[in-house]
Amino acid sequence: MRIRHFHVSPNIPEALKPLEDLARNFWFSWNWDAVQLFIRLNPALWNKSYQNPILMLGSLTQDELEAAARDESFVANLRRVHENFTRYLKAPGWFQEVHGTEKDFLAAYFCCEFGIDEGLPIYSGGLGILSGRSLKRWSAT
Repeated sequence: MRIRHFHVSPNIPEALKPLEDLARNFWFSWNWDAVQLFIRLNPALWNKSYQNPILMLGSLTQDELEAAARDESFVANLRRVHENFTRYLKAPGWFQEVHGTEKDFLAAYFCCEFGIDEGLPIYSGGLGILSGRSLKRWSAT
């Protein structure tokens, strides 16, 4: 018996392609404008997917995706949010600003859980939430 795996990806219209970038980076979890984009697509599905944008994008119907691609307001808002995301990725982070001149600097942060977002349930409570908030704070500019 041979087991095969099939990965089904949504056929995302060109105008909505930036949603894939947003969905694959946890930046959305601390950016309310990005979260609102996903909520606007389908509020019930956003909750049903446990606020997991990748799961949500894979669960939207093609009609829903096409309708969003035709919605000029949605597409304009998506472009604005994606531009902010792109600027965020290019901007120097906390580490570069504070320790940018240091050579061979090593640091480690060990934790068994990181409470980054509800859509990535790899935490159970206190320490996970603390470590997740620390990650967000260190990466926020």
